[in-house]
Amino acid sequence: MSTSLYYTATRATPLSDAEHRQLMSIARAHNDAFEFDYETLYFYPAQQPDEVLNGSTKISMEPAEMAPSLLHWLAALTELRQSLPDAHWEVSLDEVDIHWDEARGYSLPGLEDMAAMYDEF
Repeated sequence: MSTSLYYTATRATPLSDAEHRQLMSIARAHNDAFEFDYETLYFYPAQQPDEVLNGSTKISMEPAEMAPSLLHWLAALTELRQSLPDAHWEVSLDEVDIHWDEARGYSLPGLEDMAAMYDEF
């Protein structure tokens, strides 16, 4: 059994070449910095009109990896969204929507505490 993050950005205008390069650079940096041997950010070809980014990332169900992985990928999605602020973004963990907070970006309640708990062990 696994769980996945799903992410989609839509807008009326397609990505410019510069925007595409910037998004791919952000994704590559976060993928390269990921500390676990598990799935990284993965983008699909557009499936709907106006879709400029669509992808998913499986999250390890290993207790010591789950919270740090989610923190890492939510930070990546926060940076991606900040680089494309005029798009409409949808991010979910399986079927649970992850809400955007202008001050914090994407986060889940208690996630930092859970990650810190595993860091102690």
